[in-house]
Amino acid sequence: FALASDYDTRDEIAAVVNGGASAYKNLDTGQPLNLDGTIGGAVKDTDGKVTSASALRIGFLTKVHQTVVDGEEIDERGDEFEQKLLDLFQAGVPGVELTFILQRSFGDEFGAAITVRLFLVFLVFLVFLVFLVIVSVWATRLTSFFFFLQGDIALLQVAFMLILAYAALMLSRWDEGCVGSRVAVTFSGVISVGMAIAASYGFCSYIGLFFSPLMNVLPFLLLGIGVDDMFVIVNQYDHMDPTLDPATKVGKALASAGASILVTSATDVFAFLIGSNTTLPALRNFCFYAAFGILFIFAFMVTWFVAFLVLDERRRTRSQGDVICCFVTKKEACCACCAPRADKRGRMEKAFGEGLGGALSKPMVKGFVCVFFAAIAVGGFIGCSQLEIDADVNDFIPAGSYVKDWFSDTNNYFAKLGDSIAVYSRDVDVHTADGAPLMLAASTAFKADPYVAEASVSSWIESFNTHRGATGAFTLTDLYSWTTTVGSSGQPFKGDIVWKNETNDVPNEGIVSTRMRGNHVKSYKSDDKVKSMDSLRASLAAVPGNGAGDVFAFSDSWLSYEQYKSIAEEATRNIASTMAGMVVIIAILLISPKAVLIVCLCLCLIIINIMGYMHFWGQTLDSVTIIMLIIALGLSVDYSAHIGRAFMEHTGTPNERLRNSLGDMGVAVFNGAISTFLAVIVLSGSESYVFITFFRQLFLCIVFGLGHGLVLLPVLMSMFPPKPFANNNAHLQ
Repeated sequence: FALASDYDTRDEIAAVVNGGASAYKNLDTGQPLNLDGTIGGAVKDTDGKVTSASALRIGFLTKVHQTVVDGEEIDERGDEFEQKLLDLFQAGVPGVELTFILQRSFGDEFGAAITVRLFLVFLVFLVFLVFLVIVSVWATRLTSFFFFLQGDIALLQVAFMLILAYAALMLSRWDEGCVGSRVAVTFSGVISVGMAIAASYGFCSYIGLFFSPLMNVLPFLLLGIGVDDMFVIVNQYDHMDPTLDPATKVGKALASAGASILVTSATDVFAFLIGSNTTLPALRNFCFYAAFGILFIFAFMVTWFVAFLVLDERRRTRSQGDVICCFVTKKEACCACCAPRADKRGRMEKAFGEGLGGALSKPMVKGFVCVFFAAIAVGGFIGCSQLEIDADVNDFIPAGSYVKDWFSDTNNYFAKLGDSIAVYSRDVDVHTADGAPLMLAASTAFKADPYVAEASVSSWIESFNTHRGATGAFTLTDLYSWTTTVGSSGQPFKGDIVWKNETNDVPNEGIVSTRMRGNHVKSYKSDDKVKSMDSLRASLAAVPGNGAGDVFAFSDSWLSYEQYKSIAEEATRNIASTMAGMVVIIAILLISPKAVLIVCLCLCLIIINIMGYMHFWGQTLDSVTIIMLIIALGLSVDYSAHIGRAFMEHTGTPNERLRNSLGDMGVAVFNGAISTFLAVIVLSGSESYVFITFFRQLFLCIVFGLGHGLVLLPVLMSMFPPKPFANNNAHLQ
């Protein structure tokens, strides 16, 4: 306003707000405004009149100027206009606390995060190239490096550094000093994982599978699986006869290790392919990306990595140093603690074989283990029974985003009205003796639904009946005149009626569709949102004369509601079908019914415990946690199948097979889990909902996976021992 005298006074504003539909309306359209949807934090006097308010909500529509470019709808003019608005809103208004949201907001906030993190996947591998080459000086520069990095970027790089540092440390033969170092071998394994990630992303993108924020966790998953395969192959190689040449040793090692990682890779791939049979697009694409990633990891591990391992072993036979292989040095331990043992077994092998295996061989310990894990399973079942289905889009918004502030103010100040909805008619002769009562009954059912805010409903049929002072049949000419006459009570409803011909003889050609608008009652739980959708559908289906469903309800928000509704069914179907597929593959590769039954029992207990205890950790079931459960199921196979196969390859008494299997394969399984655990710990500091969920799920997977794989599984197999393979691993030595 140009002059202060043009401003409305407080009393004038209060008079309009409390003046009812005839006064409190949109001045352009004449449409009455809903008080609960426009004024927040209202204070009322004893007569119910509004005296003050804390928030005001204003919404407006913009014109669409879309063009189709390469099959994609683009509105450059609209995007530029919204960017100008965004700049103005972010600059703020003096004296006003402003929160806002635009059409482009979600795309901007999510898209930027996706682009940055996708780039980081490849940036991380470059960082490790520098890390491994200048390993002697990285520690002195790491502090300043992290001052430069922020948020999840630093977390990603720290996670990969910890994993690779640990892998290089544990894979190396320190009893041979610098000659036994395997930094280069570790780096070749990372290259294998990097190539697998690139191949998976490239192939899936080529066949048209879109990339989503959920893919951000794939590098961690694939690196964990790849590092685990590295440990299994190198561990088996180190158990070969040292007098054999490297190529022969690798061949014999792969005869056992190759079969072991084939079991886990095949079950993982099959699990994710089955998981792709879902109605959730993001989950389906994630499963495809993961399945092809694991497939490529297996291919690169048994080719690229094994070939590099042979080259590195030839370097060791020539007593050349690691990385800088032009220097020849002695094969001797760098310190007394690394000196070789007389039995050629490492300290960790002895700890797992003689220490853990020896303890688990005792009858009393076996009994305690069974009781202890049964008690844990009881807790898991209780948690599963209390697990809720809930999802909040606010969880996916980056911390500090203006969109998060808008959601917060909306929930705080506008707590009565929920998502907007509309009731449509489709090819209904609304003016006839049958059609008019049908529309009026639908309007009544709409307002009477317990999950609809009655005051929010805007019904053209009720307003038109009030205008003409009658119900029942009417002429289309009267309806058209009522909605198009300037200043009439029907003008606000002009946009709610779509005529078959907008240019010529409009009334006589009929109506295509009509619309009645309203809002759900505010709800916060996903279960309540699903109930509100189902309730309104049932209310309209019960309207007499609407058996064909020509009068129906729809809301853009219902797209999310449908996802919430399908989550429980999706989780049950995907986990059950994945387990069934894994049982088939494990049965083919382990052969023995007893071994298959015991391994599958442990897998079932692991997944039940993960689901149960994630409830106690504050997690709910949503599209993200379903994906994490499938990941956990895949990783659990690694912890159990390796030990199960190792037990099958050893002969002797049940307790001897227990100790030998833990001594041979326990170290590899433990190291693979610990390397993944290091990444999980780092992710606990992330502000990303996807990363936090990944941390919690994977943490539970590692704890329960290791517990069942290294403790319960060997105990059960020693109590109910399956027959060993006919051609046990003695020939591999």
